Amino acid sequence: YNFEWPSEKLGANTRFYDRVFAPSFSDGHSKLYSSLVLEKNDHILEVGIGTGISLTHCPGFVRVDAIDYSEAMLVKARKRFQKGEISAQVEFTKMDAHSLEFEDNAFQHSIVAHALAVVADPKVVLEEMIRVTKSGGKIVIVNHYKKNGGPLISMFNPFRKRFQKGEISAQVEFT
Repeated sequence: YNFEWPSEKLGANTRFYDRVFAPSFSDGHSKLYSSLVLEKNDHILEVGIGTGISLTHCPGFVRVDAIDYSEAMLVKARKRFQKGEISAQVEFTKMDAHSLEFEDNAFQHSIVAHALAVVADPKVVLEEMIRVTKSGGKIVIVNHYKKNGGPLISMFNPFRKRFQKGEISAQVEFT
């Protein structure tokens, strides 16, 4: 997959992201980790970490591999961690979610919040998440787009067309 992440082209205005988008995502972020039955030292994969705001809801007794394709977003997430806003043990890595650099069955659970709408191929990302999640583990998906669109998609699609080409499609089916 060869595409540029919108935040790289936009100069990765992470302050704008945290002020404008993060508040509307907070309900989903708060449910990411609470929806899992977590045990001490569980190893979690979080795909599309962004500025790391979701990790503020992560309990301190788990380990998280937090990946994102945008280095600017990872810089902001690392700063959040260094300020003590995140209590879990976290490894931040720049990585393409279409080709996860982890062994099969490496994680108890995998999660993704609000990132499937901005990847080139959501099905491939989900297949990769399934591959690296242990049998019996859960994959939690939080998405902010409605199936048939809505005002947010209508406003965002012109920017997405310019920077990534194509319409947003939030439909993902497991076969």
